[in-house]
Amino acid sequence: RTFLAVYSRKWKCSPLYDALGRHLQALTPHRFPLFPPISSPHHKRRSHFARTMRMNETLLLLPLAIDPLIDMVFKLLFGTESNKDILLAFLNAVLAHLGIPLAVSVELVPPRNLRRSKEDKETEVDVRARDANGRVFQIEVQLDPGGPLVQRMIYGTGLLYASTLSKGEPYSELKPVVSIWVLRDRIPHNPAPPRPVSEYRVRDADGNVLHEYPVIAVIELQNWIESAIFKDELERWLYFFAHGEELSLADDLPPQLQSEVFMKAVKEMKRINDTLEQRLDYNSRMDKIRWKKDLELIAEAKRKEEEDRRRQDEAQRQQDEAQRRQDEVYRHETETMRHENERLQQDVEQREAGLKAKLEAAFKALVESGQSPEVAAKLLGIDPKDGF
Repeated sequence: RTFLAVYSRKWKCSPLYDALGRHLQALTPHRFPLFPPISSPHHKRRSHFARTMRMNETLLLLPLAIDPLIDMVFKLLFGTESNKDILLAFLNAVLAHLGIPLAVSVELVPPRNLRRSKEDKETEVDVRARDANGRVFQIEVQLDPGGPLVQRMIYGTGLLYASTLSKGEPYSELKPVVSIWVLRDRIPHNPAPPRPVSEYRVRDADGNVLHEYPVIAVIELQNWIESAIFKDELERWLYFFAHGEELSLADDLPPQLQSEVFMKAVKEMKRINDTLEQRLDYNSRMDKIRWKKDLELIAEAKRKEEEDRRRQDEAQRQQDEAQRRQDEVYRHETETMRHENERLQQDVEQREAGLKAKLEAAFKALVESGQSPEVAAKLLGIDPKDGF
């Protein structure tokens, strides 16, 4: 804070101005835009810079609502040596809810799944730990459940389960694995009934467990219904995750969270407000999340626009197809009528030709019988001038 205060009040010092301007621009370009150098002759621009720096200093000194589900905060709370007691308390709350024996102590292990070959995919989770009995736990917090999340759960858990066995060891040496996923929203397209905590194991069609490990525990905060009385210790953690931002600004904890573990967790979140580097990192991370949501909204809007355009094009195509079919029916009917008229015309011509042939034969017969042509024509009702 003193650093920023000196920067904003002693801005006329050219070396300090230039050095800090480059430093803050490199750290957080979204919060500290590029300002004109002190050598600029325009006094208004330098005054604008001083006012902007005082505003930025004020924004940085305001307390932030810290969300414990942001990955950097989650790693600070559960993935550091000084906070292993917080990690142990949360793990035991989940294990107790699942009916799995509790852990006495835990040690942190690297959270990255290293590739065994160039073709393998390397993955990393937020927190990974091992207890005294060799059981391996990994915790992953996910704010956006989009994409192939279920496949990612299965792949990461399977990869972790396989990594507990070294080359040449028998399969009986595989270590128990518990994979915990903390989600703010629901798993998309999940056919299971909505539950705040779900447990997944390898089972057959009748529900019989093939093997007790690995275990995938999924916490969906959106499915949790808050009540005045908590059923178990895990519900206290669900309350902590759901109201983390409020707790980070509160002076006192609610009665449900009056314990040393939660007091320490809230204290850690408040410490982010007092640490400039972590505060800037948190702001940067939140900006990235907001930018990602904005991009997703823009992409969704474009997708809907393209979908609407596609539907309009499809409707126009169907309308054109219907018009084409109607024109085809009309053309077919016209062609049929033309053929029918031609057929009727041929029939009339044939009948006329037949009648004429009969009249000609009768006329010749009368003439041959001795009748004069005039009398024969009169008898047949024809004009003698027509002739044959």
